[in-house]
Amino acid sequence: MKKIFLLATAAFILAGCSLTAGPKAADGGIWKSTDTGKTWTHSVAVPVIGGKTASIANTDVRRITFDPQDHNTIYLSTEKNGIVYSYDGGNTWRSFKELNTGKVRAVAVDTKNKCTLYALMDNKLFKSMDCGRFWKNAYYHQNTETVLTDIKVDWYNNSILYLVTSAGEILKSASAGETWFSVKDV
Repeated sequence: MKKIFLLATAAFILAGCSLTAGPKAADGGIWKSTDTGKTWTHSVAVPVIGGKTASIANTDVRRITFDPQDHNTIYLSTEKNGIVYSYDGGNTWRSFKELNTGKVRAVAVDTKNKCTLYALMDNKLFKSMDCGRFWKNAYYHQNTETVLTDIKVDWYNNSILYLVTSAGEILKSASAGETWFSVKDV
């Protein structure tokens, strides 16, 4: 649990910032410690076809989401690179075929079914029921200037979802995102 906390803390603090220790270190990506913060490594490797390795070192990370059922599965919401994910605790990173560009404000993982994912982009909520292979537009706010800013899945009843908007609305779904109603305007 300490490893997960340190990884999350480091990502929030260091994502998009520079560290200098001798030569200039790369910005962005994820910094990871496995020894309670004594040493840190820049975790940025992205395997690509042909055996080469790409990097997420220049990726601006907005938010980190851990799969509640698998501590090795991590999703990064990014400023321009869509969703980047890791299935091995942050050692390597991949991108989905869809939602691999643009600003993703948040990712949520179903608390009972790890292959059901939710992602927020602009005024739209996307849902995948196959671990991110395919995404469908599950909801969109009618006001295109209103941005969906956060999503949460109820821990005890995974059919209940909450959305927060830039207009101060809290929306609720009791049908895993099929229908929505306003809970409160803040």
